[in-house]
Amino acid sequence: MFFKVCGMRCQEDLDAAAGLGFAMAGFIFCEKSGRHLAPDRARQLATGPMLRVGVFVSRDADYIVSCAQTARVDLVQLHGHQDIPTMQEVAASLGRERIIRVLWPAGYASLSKMQQDMDALFRHCAAFLLDAGTSGGGHGTSLCLDFVDRVVFPRPWILAGGLDAQSLAKIAALDPGHRPAGLDFNSRLETAPGKKDARLMEELVQKARRLHLGPDGQGKVPWDFSRHQGPQASKKRLELPHCLHRQKIAQFEYRHHRQQLQQHFQEQHLQLTHKHLYH
Repeated sequence: MFFKVCGMRCQEDLDAAAGLGFAMAGFIFCEKSGRHLAPDRARQLATGPMLRVGVFVSRDADYIVSCAQTARVDLVQLHGHQDIPTMQEVAASLGRERIIRVLWPAGYASLSKMQQDMDALFRHCAAFLLDAGTSGGGHGTSLCLDFVDRVVFPRPWILAGGLDAQSLAKIAALDPGHRPAGLDFNSRLETAPGKKDARLMEELVQKARRLHLGPDGQGKVPWDFSRHQGPQASKKRLELPHCLHRQKIAQFEYRHHRQQLQQHFQEQHLQLTHKHLYH
């Protein structure tokens, strides 16, 4: 499975994470957070082969899109109970395949309520991220996983919430069919909010490799639609080059990436048609 490290603020930490095989680096764009980073500062930070993820609590679609463009992010993580119209607005500008939607299982009165939400939201995102608590993140608390075999995930899902090297055993104990596609690490790898500990990151990766949990998928968007879309969906993994941007988003100033994206879809014939994506 792939690893994401969130709340990144400095180049040294990004370089360490990239060298250890992390697939994604998250930048938090929320001024109330101790890990907040200004979009123009995030733009200046290099992530190497890691995909850039913008984390947003705001429900203002225009702000989300503008900030994502300024910070040059590859994926947008909606971490603030954004509603479907907001998701649709963001998807119209950036693409549904670039949206990660966060859910908090502890905030639901029942699993059926969470299932209803996933069934309504999956048409507007590429993946779900399940976090501990009932809102926010980066608070260091863990999510109980006794429910994962009793829900049907219509999209790949990422696990977050108080994860560190000690958390890996319970993930390895899950049936492979019920494991998340990725793990999102943050506060448990820090010495202070926004400052990662290279030693803790290395210990995490070493233990993960011993348990055959990864990390893998560096430089790819690991959304395997064939696992969630039925037999007619593409069986190929959606592998997008770093910092890809759809052709219609000219303001991203990555013309060579847009050309690469066109070539990728022409050659691979991913079959991710409107029917497969939204039905």
